[in-house]
Amino acid sequence: MHLQSYDCVLCNEAFEEMVEHLFLHCSFARDCWNLVGIQVPTAAQPLEILESFKTQLGVSFFIWRS
Repeated sequence: MHLQSYDCVLCNEAFEEMVEHLFLHCSFARDCWNLVGIQVPTAAQPLEILESFKTQLGVSFFIWRS
């Protein structure tokens, strides 16, 4: 699909709407994570961030395995 812009409409910054940005790096997503008490590490790779989520949630039903 061709659009005039693929920039994220949630944070109004010049970042392409990619899955990693939308769920981990977008300022809107970070605010949402903060509302549920999850801190997103800023200088980490996506898998490291998911590991951090697992640790922060501390629940046994989390599917991610290391």
